[in-house]
Amino acid sequence: MLSVHGSLLDKQSLIITIARLEGTKIQLKDDFCILMMITRALAITVTITWKDLLFGEKPMQRLKILTGAIMR
Repeated sequence: MLSVHGSLLDKQSLIITIARLEGTKIQLKDDFCILMMITRALAITVTITWKDLLFGEKPMQRLKILTGAIMR
């Protein structure tokens, strides 16, 4: 049987552990949100870069010259 003193220490230890886990959960959530924002920004950058490479002014001019196509 636990003494009153031992039971109180167990409860305090449990509360401290829960608080620490809650803090870790919040930190992980914040880190995940930051990671998702960075991933989204990189995806947008890569998309813009590919669009510029494929559909930018100079590639279209090269395509016109190579194919002799009239593009509007």
